[in-house]
Amino acid sequence: MLYDSFRLNLKNKLKTKDFPLHPSKKELAHIREFTECDFLINVITLKLKNNAGSFTFSRDYGTSIKKNESVTKIWIYDLNTLELISKSQSTATNEVKETEDSGFGIVTSSYGLAFSSLRRLIKKYDKYRKDK
Repeated sequence: MLYDSFRLNLKNKLKTKDFPLHPSKKELAHIREFTECDFLINVITLKLKNNAGSFTFSRDYGTSIKKNESVTKIWIYDLNTLELISKSQSTATNEVKETEDSGFGIVTSSYGLAFSSLRRLIKKYDKYRKDK
């Protein structure tokens, strides 16, 4: 059962696979009980496209447009009220056009884009903190 795995893993650390991305009120109450925390923050990053890879090169002929794209989502639950109090999403895209004279270039991968999105969301939350 899910709650038994909470007890087991709290002796070490919680593992993300041990609780759902969108927990019910009952699950939030159990998380609060076993963690003694006030908030649960769930984060997910999705790689949508990684067509451009990490490098661009000149093409022998023609044009090619490639795209790297990722999305990052954050949900914050208040474990005292058992409510979702905030959710945010950030999408990052990097599109490159390879032509005969485009040369060599470095492109941010979808993983790098996801990390940048996560940093932006954390900065946003930090900006509006009330305990500063």
